[in-house]
Amino acid sequence: CLQSLLHAVDGMEQGLQALIQRVDGMEQGLQALNHRVDEIQAELYIVMEELQQELNRSEQRLDRRLLRESQRSMNRSIKRNRDNIVPVIRIEDGEVPGNFPATMHEFLYASGQQLTALLRFYNLDEPNQLAARRELLSRHLGLNL
Repeated sequence: CLQSLLHAVDGMEQGLQALIQRVDGMEQGLQALNHRVDEIQAELYIVMEELQQELNRSEQRLDRRLLRESQRSMNRSIKRNRDNIVPVIRIEDGEVPGNFPATMHEFLYASGQQLTALLRFYNLDEPNQLAARRELLSRHLGLNL
């Protein structure tokens, strides 16, 4: 009877050891899983930051486009040569050219060099003919010639 009791206790110890090993393996797996979750959270944080930055850039571009369209709209209402032209921003950075003509008269009598400088500022094509340069710029600025 004692022999079978010792044998049973021995079997239980072996089972307990196997169970402990299984639990240890599960703990190691859980630690690895927690580590991977931490890595994923860090990667997710980076992606979220990048998305936020892209959203901010998109909002800025949209704001600039809205502003540019508002400026063009104001320029469409110009009727006389002495009326002031609203400088139109460059979408990429929101800048306006320093050599922007103040009035419709100044625009109509701008030199080829002045028109070319404006075309380059706005990253527009540079036609060979002066009239074509003026026409391209007037469309870009919202001016009715």
